[in-house]
Amino acid sequence: MGITTKINAQTDYSKVSIASPNAAALGKFVDVPVNYHTGIPQINIPIYTLKEGSIELPISLSYHAGGIKVAETASWVGTGWALNAGGVITRTIRGIADEGANSANGAHGYFANYGLYNNYPNGNIDPFREHDNAVYKGTEDAEPDLFFFNFNGHTGQFYFNDDRSPILVSGNEDLKIDYVWQRTAVGTSESVNIQGFTITTNDGTKYFFGKPSTGSIEKGVPPIEMSFPTVQTELGTSVALDRIYSSWYLYKIESADQSDVVKLFYEAESFSTFSWSYFPPVTNDIANINASGIRPYSLSRMYVKGVRLAEIVSSQGNVVFTASEQARQDLANGNFEGANPEIELPNTEAKALKEIVVSANKQVIKKMQFNTSYFNEDEANAVPLPTTLLTNGLKIGTDKKRLKLESVVEVGSDGQALPPYRFDYFSNVLPRRLSFAIDHWGFYNAARNTNVLPILSKDTYTIINKDGANRDSAWPAMQNGALTKVTYPTGGFTNFEFEANQAKVNALRYNLEYVNSYWVGYNGSYILDWPNVTFTGDEAYELMFSNTDCGFNTNLCLASYRIIDSKGNVVASGGADPNKTSTMVKNIPPGTYTIKMFRDNSITTKGATLTISKFKPYSVLDPIVGGLRIKTITKNPANELQQPITERYSYDDANRSSGILYDRPYYISAIRNTLLGLLGTVTPSETDNSPNRYIGGCLNIAPVGMTQPPVTAIISPVSSLPMQNVQGNHIGYKTVTVSQDLNGSSVYRYFGSSLFENNVEDVAYRNLSSSSYCDPKIPNYPAAPLPYNFERGELQA
Repeated sequence: MGITTKINAQTDYSKVSIASPNAAALGKFVDVPVNYHTGIPQINIPIYTLKEGSIELPISLSYHAGGIKVAETASWVGTGWALNAGGVITRTIRGIADEGANSANGAHGYFANYGLYNNYPNGNIDPFREHDNAVYKGTEDAEPDLFFFNFNGHTGQFYFNDDRSPILVSGNEDLKIDYVWQRTAVGTSESVNIQGFTITTNDGTKYFFGKPSTGSIEKGVPPIEMSFPTVQTELGTSVALDRIYSSWYLYKIESADQSDVVKLFYEAESFSTFSWSYFPPVTNDIANINASGIRPYSLSRMYVKGVRLAEIVSSQGNVVFTASEQARQDLANGNFEGANPEIELPNTEAKALKEIVVSANKQVIKKMQFNTSYFNEDEANAVPLPTTLLTNGLKIGTDKKRLKLESVVEVGSDGQALPPYRFDYFSNVLPRRLSFAIDHWGFYNAARNTNVLPILSKDTYTIINKDGANRDSAWPAMQNGALTKVTYPTGGFTNFEFEANQAKVNALRYNLEYVNSYWVGYNGSYILDWPNVTFTGDEAYELMFSNTDCGFNTNLCLASYRIIDSKGNVVASGGADPNKTSTMVKNIPPGTYTIKMFRDNSITTKGATLTISKFKPYSVLDPIVGGLRIKTITKNPANELQQPITERYSYDDANRSSGILYDRPYYISAIRNTLLGLLGTVTPSETDNSPNRYIGGCLNIAPVGMTQPPVTAIISPVSSLPMQNVQGNHIGYKTVTVSQDLNGSSVYRYFGSSLFENNVEDVAYRNLSSSSYCDPKIPNYPAAPLPYNFERGELQA
């Protein structure tokens, strides 16, 4: 199998991101806000403010200092940086596209068909089953897409309600959102998509995105991006037939009285990127998860038919954006028509920003020149990609580089260059974007992982997959590529000192400590008793029993052991075939015991060994979690006679971290569904009033009339339940203290979320309980989206 996102030919957009790097760079500021609550400082380089009557359009560079994620692709101004010039609306597809376009299979889109349940009932005996199957097959949409906007200082998110009305889910602004869309036949035509948007701010200014409702754009290309993921069919790997719009860029700003207008024009660029597509497999073979070959990810290639900003025009002047002559080395070729997606060809169209030229009255006012290079792969910790996923000789190299902004130089109207803005970063290396060295939230942890499925346990002590990945956060690896210093044209500079995020968590973990070993057979004996063996505390012990080969060409050398208390009761026992090892975990009460061991056909140098180890608990208080928070900001003036000013940030409250962990991945979970418990299922051979087999709704417990459960668990390399995708930051701080030398301190207190504040166990769910009780606390699967909390992150005092 080559590159694929799913076994069938239908594209599953919930497993891949369709936003282009430029759109994603702007969307990141919406998804993870820049404020004290998230611990992310505001870093901005002003370039120019274009003015047209009542309209002001600031142009600047912004750096998102929350940390660079492993799979993150650089925008055209560099990794971590975004160009604020105009704006964009981009989206995350949940289910299928809202308009119902999905490889010609989409029958009902959430937006196009007024929600999922608009057609209920449809006259069938069991309409719910029919529609649920359609959702499962991807022909009906059960959840609205999430749209992100970032333009001229306005940021937020919205989705469409069942009546097609847009619902703002972030920000406190009074915005009116209109769309350009006309219902067409379902298919893969571009006309199926929402064509454009108009957002009106509270002062009456209108911002137009995408295509106009009538007519066409004046010049350039329509400011719309499309993304085409690869799919796997019976004929091999191919590019999806979908023509789904992923981003709509700003093309016009109009004042309330329509007297002032600013227009933006774009030029085309196409490219592609490689990424992993993750999906949760369901399994009923937990005991043999390693041997069963579970691989919950596949290689995907995303083709982007994109745009880049070329010019902003007003009556007072214009701003021209010129791309570099050289194509970017960190992107692959974007020719998807007739191309083989399993061959990586060099990018020829996508380029870095080279220069911004500002003119007024046909005179150049200033130029801003951008100097870039590349972050290279962290080869010291690199692990080769799995060869099983790279068929047909596919060699991928573009993901080993990321565009890096080195400096920005201003050239005045007289042609004289000022000293540059220079940027220093922590480390010049980053992992390749396909690296498995990721923590729970996608940040770099420098682990030499060969897969992404973390180490999972059953009933706390039994490790399911001992070769699982290390997904814990690591410092300072997560800081690689982060901005640490900005030097200004004046000669002054600012140093940024970061530290790892910390969550208010009290995690109980266990170390396996060796206690003792006991043997039988190595001295030629068949039977050996070990008296006066002491076990301390009613604790969990690992009993690992290993048997050697028999010798003398015989296989008749079974071995066994029994642990017997002072009253003659057997508290634990086990055995092992030749050249086999058996392991069990047992809670053994404190006391003195006798271990009786036996082995057939005993000869010297051959025997069996019982190794006893104890699980010793230890507490992990407020562990680090992925991503960066600011620790100090030191502003150093150009005048050496002036003292530097340092701001210090603390996130503790009552000697504990005030960090609330909003995103806690579920890697393994029993499957429970509330509706299944209430309504049961109906098979084709049953009637609607058939008895409910699934009391409580658990699929990990044998239903009525069956001896085995249908499935044991759902396992996923990413959260098998949705994270907080409406409110993107995975951690927020309730208390932040900002102090400055000789100027005292200020304390900021923020609203958190009652849904998460009392959940102070481990940072991730990676343990499966084998209880036969259908616990109502098992999360519902599939899970409904978590509610938006309007207070979260807002200032209390």
